Amino acid sequence: MPHFTTAIPEWEQVFRRIAARSGVIELSRRKTPDACEQMTIHHEADGSHQVANINTWRVRAFDMDRAAIIVERPWSAKKSITIESDELLDVLMVEGQRRWTFQCVVLGQSMFALNASKKVIALRLSRPLKVHDGQRRDFFRVDTAGSPFPSVHLWHLMDIESCAEYQQYTMLRHRTPESQRQELKAPTEPPIGEDFAAMVMDVSGGGLGMLLPRTIEWLLPTAPLLWTKITLPDIEEPLFAVSRVAHWRDENAKLIRVGVCFHFDHFPEYKPFLTDLLSHFTANHQRLQLQRTR
Repeated sequence: MPHFTTAIPEWEQVFRRIAARSGVIELSRRKTPDACEQMTIHHEADGSHQVANINTWRVRAFDMDRAAIIVERPWSAKKSITIESDELLDVLMVEGQRRWTFQCVVLGQSMFALNASKKVIALRLSRPLKVHDGQRRDFFRVDTAGSPFPSVHLWHLMDIESCAEYQQYTMLRHRTPESQRQELKAPTEPPIGEDFAAMVMDVSGGGLGMLLPRTIEWLLPTAPLLWTKITLPDIEEPLFAVSRVAHWRDENAKLIRVGVCFHFDHFPEYKPFLTDLLSHFTANHQRLQLQRTR
């Protein structure tokens, strides 16, 4: 009789490699549409600061059997974390420049032996039905240092509720012939606080890397939302986006390097509009950079 073997799925091979080196994966509690994101700050060994959702945890990958993935139970020294059986969690695994995302159901808890003398509480998660994999970065990012564009200005956003209406107006202005734009009635701008001039260092369809004055330093630990005005070359109208601080580190005595990611939960329809324009810019800019190096 011929002998048949079943190929091990790639995601499972990745999980086993992560577990073998005592690596971590990321678990996230499913977010309800009306829930307000709570953020926390991770202080990294290199002196930088990473912003993460308070309902996202990095946990050690332990093992896998035919029925379940076994991982470390999330814990915190500052607060109690309760995860119920049958709760749905998002899972993220990263290896090199690729990432795998999927959903799992919490099957329950069990004890896992780290070694002959120590056991820890572990979560048993269902094996995923569907796995998405791709590049670690969703968009190409290009370095704009030394270029006169794009220009960006930031304001501390006080209330996100009115942003969707203004972004709808921004889309409409971009799609309306210049001769007819004066007929459009502008809505009230979102309520904003202190403003910050930014020097853009890199840009992609998903976010920006910038140098900001240290006057923003007091605001960063709150993981603020920022009202972001972006002016690109060859585009007559400015773009307006809601962005959230994702990470920062000291650049020098006067400047801080800050990375922001764009935020679309309040108005998902704006995402393809903004990312298409920025991705088009990064592709053109990258082509010009390559031509200059030839």
